[in-house]
Amino acid sequence: MDNAYEGVMQWIAQARAAGLSDAQITEQLVGQGWQANQIHEILTPQKPTPTPAENVRAEIQSAFDPSVKAHVKPWPQRHLVLIASVVGGLIILGGVAFAAVRGYIPAPFLQPNGEKILSETLRSLETVKSGEVTVNIAISAQAPTEKNPDADSSLFSSLGLDSLITADTSINAKLTTFFSTDTQDLTKLRGTLKLQGAYVSDGTSYAADIEARIIDRKIYVIANTLPSFPTFDTNNFTKKWLVVGQDLTQPYFDKISKDNTAQQDIQIARTEITNLLQLGIKSQAVIIGKVTREDLDGATAQKVLVTFDPTKFSALAKAYKADAEKRNVNSGFVENIVDMLNSDPAAQPETPEPTLTLTVWSNPSNHMFRKTELAAVAAENVTNSQVHMTIGVTLAHANEQPTVVEPTDATPFSDAMEELLGGPRAKARNAQRKSDLGQLRTGLILYFDDNAIYPNTLDLLVKKYLTRLPSPPNIDEEYFYTLGENKKTFQVCSTLEKESDAGQTILYCLKNDGTTSETPNKTGI
Repeated sequence: MDNAYEGVMQWIAQARAAGLSDAQITEQLVGQGWQANQIHEILTPQKPTPTPAENVRAEIQSAFDPSVKAHVKPWPQRHLVLIASVVGGLIILGGVAFAAVRGYIPAPFLQPNGEKILSETLRSLETVKSGEVTVNIAISAQAPTEKNPDADSSLFSSLGLDSLITADTSINAKLTTFFSTDTQDLTKLRGTLKLQGAYVSDGTSYAADIEARIIDRKIYVIANTLPSFPTFDTNNFTKKWLVVGQDLTQPYFDKISKDNTAQQDIQIARTEITNLLQLGIKSQAVIIGKVTREDLDGATAQKVLVTFDPTKFSALAKAYKADAEKRNVNSGFVENIVDMLNSDPAAQPETPEPTLTLTVWSNPSNHMFRKTELAAVAAENVTNSQVHMTIGVTLAHANEQPTVVEPTDATPFSDAMEELLGGPRAKARNAQRKSDLGQLRTGLILYFDDNAIYPNTLDLLVKKYLTRLPSPPNIDEEYFYTLGENKKTFQVCSTLEKESDAGQTILYCLKNDGTTSETPNKTGI
């Protein structure tokens, strides 16, 4: 029997003496990586052996049983001393076991293996085919714990966030996705996507709350909240469902159906992260902290804290690259990881490395992934502040299918865009009409200079005075040309579109002397 087996046998005896049930013992051992069948064999041996306490109880009972009293010899004094020692030892061992289980004293045998738990948690993701994934991102600028005016951070600059961050910046974003697993037949693809976010900086704030549903290659979108902009009115675009039909989504879904690289990239990433973790632990670039337990969304979870030593990243990059080449892995993911680890901190000696910590939560019984959170703290010389960034990923409803309800009152997206952009487009077309009338007036003035009268029709301007007659924005409209008395005056006119829901069409006329007139036109264009 190996040392580990002897150790668990001793611990079970201590735990039983402390009053723990077999169910509680099983839960503790499963959390440490023992298999259920091994625990069952240990807890239910084929030939149970009476405990010393049971032997003592049997001897005491036989001593006071009249039917056997004549056959029992008086106990020697050494037997009494031995029995008292055994009972006292069991009491002491039981107390120690109870204190170890409760965490009052350290017990090396009971300490969870953080490296093993973390590896099995990452491997558990390979069994996840669907689920609700929530990504939370929080960024805030705070007063530095230590003043360092010369500090800078390439982390946030590389993310393009340096221009968005001031001393009072706060950015919060939440993205939740839940899709079905059938990606081979995209006609059956169903899922939901929700995006919520807020940005506050230097007295300015923006907020967004958007939800999308994908059903039978149709995409439904509703914007409960959108940022407001001075030159762009989004009120008509919010709080109503819009639908993008199959005519627009078909090419996109067809491309995804033919391209399976996304699934391959996900599988490669899962495998490479596990290998990178093992090499990082071996090179001490990744430090696994103590395993603890806490409540997570109403259920107990085991938590592993991971920290990093950036000074050993270059060595880790070399080891990881060599390992990938040995395994014949040629992927852009590997190249990106190697490039990221190979960033030379000596190139910017005055720049402190960002502080990174990774926390991973999982189920104690099977190490199934529950949540991970990456926290980064870096100094910024622009704001003379510390920028805190936290990225959290939570998995719920693993391997379950989403329930997606199709909206019944959705407006076609093209109609909504026309309604939303109708005002600006109408203004552009009206500007073209006015410009066209100006060109016609220029040609007419040139004609009058040569002939002392204006022409009977606009066609007479072509070739000599105009290369061609300007065309109105809409096919079914035309420009109006009217001659005055003795052909000495004229006016050219066009009907202008209404530029808002409350507006109306206008008959716009340009005269030979350059003056204009605008008359409401109730008939429209």
